[in-house]
Amino acid sequence: MRWSRHLAAGASITMFAAILAGCSEPGASSSGSKELVQLPSATYIGAKKCAMCHDEQVAKLEGSRHWVEGIPGSPQATNGCESCHGPGSLHVESQMEEGGGSKPTLIVFGKDSPFPARQQNEACLGCHQERHRDWVQSPHAAANLACADCHEGHSGKMAPENERGKYAKVCLKCHEAVGSQFRLAHHHPVPEGRVDCTGCHDPHGRSIREYSANEVNETCYKCHTQIRGPWVFEHAAVREGCTTCHTPHGSSSTRMLKERDFNLCLRCHYQAEYYQSNGHYSHRRATNVPVIGEKYALCYACHRAVHGSNFSKELRSE
Repeated sequence: MRWSRHLAAGASITMFAAILAGCSEPGASSSGSKELVQLPSATYIGAKKCAMCHDEQVAKLEGSRHWVEGIPGSPQATNGCESCHGPGSLHVESQMEEGGGSKPTLIVFGKDSPFPARQQNEACLGCHQERHRDWVQSPHAAANLACADCHEGHSGKMAPENERGKYAKVCLKCHEAVGSQFRLAHHHPVPEGRVDCTGCHDPHGRSIREYSANEVNETCYKCHTQIRGPWVFEHAAVREGCTTCHTPHGSSSTRMLKERDFNLCLRCHYQAEYYQSNGHYSHRRATNVPVIGEKYALCYACHRAVHGSNFSKELRSE
């Protein structure tokens, strides 16, 4: 069907973007650097006309979250296909011309669209502005990502519902460096489909700035509730953020720690009077404890309450 080339790229109504290393810089999206396209005035013709040629797209749209007539403001409750693509009268007329017309007559979505990401996204934000009001300040918007770079518009989904780690597969298309961390021995169970990137990250929100330690911790506490204080005796590292000791995606060390064994502790507790040149660690509670060699003791052997304690200032076992 010759009309299908205009719509096959897919409209994206819901926005669920994910930036990866390759998409994190402005202009990374293929839609980012394009000029705004001025569309001529047209009139609405109704979705039944669209279905005469675009039956596959309409079939995918029917039954999707974009095609619920009972929801006020939804595409089906207003102008159907034209709610997103714009009025289609000139599109129909252009198909009668030899060659099918050379200029765009309605908005199309996806990587092959002649429309820049901002113009594509304006169509999506016409409905989704309230839910994603911070989108324009997000790193994904700054990277010129279009909603359709992550979403399939006709179904309104990112990936089939039954796929394990479905959202992560979309994210990792760009965030390849993060994907490699999930292949390490100890990692968040994203590849296994038990959690998704969106459990920690909001792909549509927040301004472009570093997370504060408190924001990092609050994200971790959503799952790791047993770690949350307040504690009478708090490990100072916790105030600096969970990522002071842990990697967020994956590690070759147990518990997703940044270093193995006592090496992690010595990143902060490196005073010469503690760690001696002969490979022993000495303090008032346990003098001359070996920390290297065939047999050695770990800091964790005594200081097991590493996040905080209500009983021991030294964070010893309770």
